[in-house]
Amino acid sequence: MKNLIIKNLKQQYMYGAVGVRDISLECDSGEIISVLSHSEGGKTSLLKAIAGLYPILEGKIYIDDKDVTNLPPKDRNVLLVYEDGGFFNRKSVFYNLSYSLKIRKTSYDIIKDKVLSVARELKIEHLLGEKIFRLSENEKVKVMIARAMLRKASVYLFDDPFKRVLPQDRHAVFIELLPFIKKLDGAVIFATTSVDEARTISERTFIMSYGFVVDEGNFDDLYARPSTLTSYKFVKGYESNIIKAKVSEDEEGVYIDILNKKIKLSSDKLINPIYIGKETIASFITYPAKEGIKHELGFLEYYNNRIILHSKIDNHSIKTVIENKEDIPEYIDIDISSLKLFDINSEKLVYFD
Repeated sequence: MKNLIIKNLKQQYMYGAVGVRDISLECDSGEIISVLSHSEGGKTSLLKAIAGLYPILEGKIYIDDKDVTNLPPKDRNVLLVYEDGGFFNRKSVFYNLSYSLKIRKTSYDIIKDKVLSVARELKIEHLLGEKIFRLSENEKVKVMIARAMLRKASVYLFDDPFKRVLPQDRHAVFIELLPFIKKLDGAVIFATTSVDEARTISERTFIMSYGFVVDEGNFDDLYARPSTLTSYKFVKGYESNIIKAKVSEDEEGVYIDILNKKIKLSSDKLINPIYIGKETIASFITYPAKEGIKHELGFLEYYNNRIILHSKIDNHSIKTVIENKEDIPEYIDIDISSLKLFDINSEKLVYFD
């Protein structure tokens, strides 16, 4: 059953700014959809519109086949997990976990049993008497997940719940708690700024930018063939190079000149021949080579356990992933299979290898 259906949703703030623009999606019970965006991309606006916390300008929201577009939050059976937890900070962990059961008139004995059971499962029973404000961010996020597990909802909305966890701990905490999120019996929308989290948690990803969905689908497909430059930057931005380059044609065929290297293009993969003779945005990956393009060494960057060599070539700043800092290559080369071209104005994909 489709627990959540959104049709042509548009949400606008009172002062005129649009938070969500014409978004449609469906999510089954037991399915997880990830929403990936940078800050201010629109993911929080989308979740709050689903939860009924933001008014909707256009479109429809259905939960359990019921039109909830104009219903208040309490009538939607939705649980929203904020990045800050939305806790009663001066109350105990037990109070925060039991609150949703208490307001639903659950008996104290049942509340106690359920809270203790979930706390043991997440190994936080020793925290039940602690005040929320005394907890570390790692502990708070475990309490967030515990609260979600205690609530029987049709739709679970996670608004970048691991954002406040220390960067060095974030991935480990996410992996530790992932099985508990996957156990939730309802439709799950998981919004995040982390590409790794989005790719790990779901089969289907929506990439948002300034309120628009700029790409959607299976993450591997998005990785191989992103529809827009924006989505490409999300999935490959850390290792890719993006420069302007002109598509040309001679007696040997269609080609593009990148870093003074002539690369032949497959004319059948150029989405429209009108781009011949025009400047495009070229994206590509480089790799260390024994011969190829000579570069001027800039500096080394350490990112997500990778070493990225920054070089200067023909006034372009180029990034190359290398194995170790002791083995700086004299030359680099272009991975032609990684080459993609985007329209310089619309930034839509026009060529992929």
